[in-house]
Formats: sequence, C-alpha cells, structure tokens
Amino acid sequence: DFSSHKKELDQAMNYYRYYFPDSLLPNKYVTFFSYFNAQAMVINNDLCIGLDMYLGSNHPSVEKLPVLDFPQFFKNKMEEKYLVANAVKAWLLEKLYQCSGNEFLDKIVAAGKIMYLMDAIMPKVAPEIKMSYSNEELNWAKLNENNVWQQLIEQDALYSKDDRLEVNWISDGPFTKGLPSDSPSRMGIWMGWQMVKDFMNANPEVSLGELVIEPNSKRILKYYDPKE
Repeated sequence: DFSSHKKELDQAMNYYRYYFPDSLLPNKYVTFFSYFNAQAMVINNDLCIGLDMYLGSNHPSVEKLPVLDFPQFFKNKMEEKYLVANAVKAWLLEKLYQCSGNEFLDKIVAAGKIMYLMDAIMPKVAPEIKMSYSNEELNWAKLNENNVWQQLIEQDALYSKDDRLEVNWISDGPFTKGLPSDSPSRMGIWMGWQMVKDFMNANPEVSLGELVIEPNSKRILKYYDPKE
C-alpha cells in the first residue's frame, strides 16, 4: 500500500513549494519494478520509485540476489523506511544540485546542501533515515566527526581535485575508504552536511534559495566547527 508514502511525499513537497515557490512539483509519483536497478529517479517531471528496492533485506527475493552484484551493505539499505527520503533526495538532486567547482570541498559542500534542504522539507525525519544509515552508523559518524576532520586535513583532501576522493568519500560502499573499516560509507556527504549546518546557523539571514546558489565553498567552510 503506497498511500502512507504518498502522504509523506505530499507533505515534503508542500514544504518544497513553500521554500521554492517558483519551482514545479512532480506531475505524479510513478511506482515501478526496477529489476533491482533504481531506487528513485525523475523522468519528465514524474518522481519514479523502484518499489523492488524497498522489499527489505530479509525478503526472499532480496536474499537470493547474487552477493557479487548486491553486497550485504547494499541489501541493508533496501528497507521500506528509506523509501520516502530517497525519493525526496532524488528530486532535490535533479532540481537543485549545484557543484560550483571541482575541488573535493566543493563536492562535499554541494552534497551537504542537499542534505540541509532535506532537513528543511522533512523536518521530522531522523538523520539516519536521510543518510540511509543504521543507528550504529549514525552514532559512529557523530562520535568521530573531529577524527574524520583531522583525517581530511592529514590527507590534504579538501582542495584536492583527485576524483578518487569522490569515489572513496561520497560513493556508497561497505565503509568510507581512508577511514577505519567500522566507519559508515559516504562520510564526505556527512561532513559536508555538518559544514552547511554550521554555516546556516551562523548566518540566519541566508535563505535556502541563496544557499543553493552560494558558489563559494570556502565561505561555508569558514564557519565550520568540528564537534569533539
């Protein structure tokens, strides 16, 4: 039954229209069977959701998927609780994602802006759901933020243009490469999110629309205070 998900999506889109009144809303939500290939995507302004990606990691069809193509970390995210947040994220990435440069800092700040927008339009949804993290992964991210920051400094990552950093820190995986193996994946996105939060807390006059088009990642970084 998709009706409860539709209600949540409608609520998020009402917030989206409030903050971005000139933006189009989805024509409709389209659910489909993606052959385990697509969580959510925007096609011709329809928000399309692959329901098979949310059957649950314990579903017999999911358990039978070949482990080489569908490793356990991937299956763990195939839970229904992530459906609405993933769909909203797909919409925001399609409509509002802007990366202003090709340094690693630009990429994590751009990703962090999307996460901050999710906070605004899904205010009651927990951060671990927005990140597709487990509770343990969220706790690791919170407890180790300062350690991760030190790693970024030691690895000279922030102003690097090495594309491998994006693969290691932003792409999905069993953990974040360059961090301990008990870390969650995509810690670059998490760190960018914290940077954007600190920037917006320090600059309450900045609107969400202004945040989206702010081209200067270093200006955003200037307000970042790593949590001990």
